[in-house]
Parts: sequence; C-alpha cells; structure tokens
Amino acid sequence: MSDKAIRINADMFINAMRKHGTDWSKPWVQTSIDLGEHKNISTGHKFSGFNPFILSMAAMSHDWNSPHWLTYNQCKQSKGKYRVRRDELKTKTWILRPLIVNKNDDGVESTFIAGWRAYGVYNGAQLETPLLAEKNDTPLPNGVECHIEADKIVSDTNISITHEGDRAFYSPANDSVTMPTMEQFKTSNGYYSTMFHELGHATGHKSRLGRKFGMDKKGYAFEELVAECSSAMSMIKLGMINEPRPDHAKYLNSWIAMLKDNPNALQQAFSKAEKATTWIMDENR
Repeated sequence: MSDKAIRINADMFINAMRKHGTDWSKPWVQTSIDLGEHKNISTGHKFSGFNPFILSMAAMSHDWNSPHWLTYNQCKQSKGKYRVRRDELKTKTWILRPLIVNKNDDGVESTFIAGWRAYGVYNGAQLETPLLAEKNDTPLPNGVECHIEADKIVSDTNISITHEGDRAFYSPANDSVTMPTMEQFKTSNGYYSTMFHELGHATGHKSRLGRKFGMDKKGYAFEELVAECSSAMSMIKLGMINEPRPDHAKYLNSWIAMLKDNPNALQQAFSKAEKATTWIMDENR
C-alpha cells in the first residue's frame, strides 16, 4: 500500500502544478497558514515530517477547512462521537510513517529507514458533524515593508548577500546570494519568498548541508524543487504567503515528468527542503 500511497500523493502535487502553474505552491501555503498545525483529533498527535504538507495539499484540493484528522478505526472506537459521512468513506488521505530498523554489526549500532507504512486518514470536514478550523483573521502584509523576524533569520545565517541588479541567484562558486533591492519587488511576500529560495540553494554548500547540485537538466530541476519547497516551508513558519517565481515556468514540465517517472522524488525533495529550512531557521544548526 505504501507504493500506491506515494503514487497518489505525487499525483496530487502533479495535478496542483497543472492547475495552478508556477503558483502551484501558493494556495497550499495559504491553506497551511489558515489551518495551522495538523493534528490527530483522537490522540492529539501533531503530524510531522512530510505528512503536514500532504495533509495541507489534500485539504486544499478538496476545499476542507479543518486541521483535524483521524483514522476509520478511531472513528469506530469513538462510540459515535465521530462518524465519517457515507459519501466520504472512499476519500482517504494517505500519510506515511517510516519503518525504522536498528542494526548492530560487530558492536556498531546504526538506524535506518527500511521502508514506509501507509495509513488512511479522514479530515474533520468529512465527518457528519464537521470539525472545522477557527477563522484566521490575521491581516496579510500589503505592499513592500520589512519583516523584522525574517530579516533576523536571514542575517543570522551569515551567508554573503548582495543587493544589486535585477536578478536573484545563488553562486556556488562564490557561496553568495545576489538579490534585487526590496524596492524592486511589488510585495514583501515576493521579496522574502525569493530570498528564502536563494538561501535554500545556499544550504547545499559543502560547509553547510553538503547537498550535491545536479549538473544535468534533471539535477537542476530537482534542486529548484528543493529550494522552492524550502522557501514555502520558511514562509509558512513566518506566517507569510509565498509568491513563486515566474521563471519556474521552465521547470514545471520537468517537475511533472520527474514525479510521474519517480513518485519517490517528491518525498526526497521535501526531505532535503525540510533539512534546508531547519538550517535556515537555526533550529538545529
């Protein structure tokens, strides 16, 4: 079932890319901010790793306004408190949990992921008595203005950043980021989305996470997906809406083809993006 679940989740992202084009991650980030942390309503467990992004994408795709989830068995065990509507029984969202294996070779202990186990969950909006999210009335930034918390995070990375010209890019050779000035962007969201995208690339430097940059078309496209996902994750943590870059139009078909050929690439990209975001946010640096 895990292979099927991975395929289903990859198809969900492919459909979003086809429907929204270069803006494919924008409504997903909006959904993540609006709903807040995804939780199992039965146990109170907060979903982590790759799963919150799968759940946000599913909520966005189905227009579910709830951060609450539970399994069919948990519904049955609730003694009638939670009931999935009959017309929703076949519509499950598949989350994945790693199968951790502990190995001991000649006294040397190691831990690795041997595979994945898939679990089907239902959203609170699919219940007979829906459990919906509280309305988020936090005003969104308008226009171009500094974001104090974001600026501190950027400064604390100690990555060399130059504001000049009209192009944003990361130079692996110089290990530096070049950005247009903030005034050249229409919105603060556009500026910080671009900044965190380039910082996402910078985390791959050998002095940081040591991520290998692909030299062929597929490698470039994969690295761009990692950086874009990292930017989206950073913006979610800051409560800001990302604005995907227009130049990503040239990568869309490559991303779609990559996910169709290798559904596992989505998890691989998100895993690397999550490590990049953790480094940027100084959560484990």
